[in-house]
Amino acid sequence: MKGTIDKTIKSCWVGLSDVLINAPIGVHDFEREQGNQFVVDFEVKLKYVHSVRTDELDHTIDYSMLFEAIQKGFAEPAFLLEFVAGRILTEVRAYLPDHQYKLCIRKLTPAIPNAQIGHSIVRLRGKF
Repeated sequence: MKGTIDKTIKSCWVGLSDVLINAPIGVHDFEREQGNQFVVDFEVKLKYVHSVRTDELDHTIDYSMLFEAIQKGFAEPAFLLEFVAGRILTEVRAYLPDHQYKLCIRKLTPAIPNAQIGHSIVRLRGKF
């Protein structure tokens, strides 16, 4: 069925969503000692939409590489989610130079006394 998809498709984003990570990230000592739970969404825009039309693996992105980059980004303790996001992007950039990305990290239990908060969030969008 090669070439049967409508050629009007302008872009294709691939990635992972709802990746659950437990990591030693946070401002408070207890957060780095006990760890926190985070949910990560990471998408990368394909440079071309060939994979929509051809079913060829070399026209898409390896999800396992994205997952490994997320794991490496969270592997070492840190104070800031922004810093963790930077580590993830550094890993991915080595494999996917010149791609657009969307990265969202949600901290499920922010340490804010007496507050009812769903989660804290860091969201980055840009291009390598």
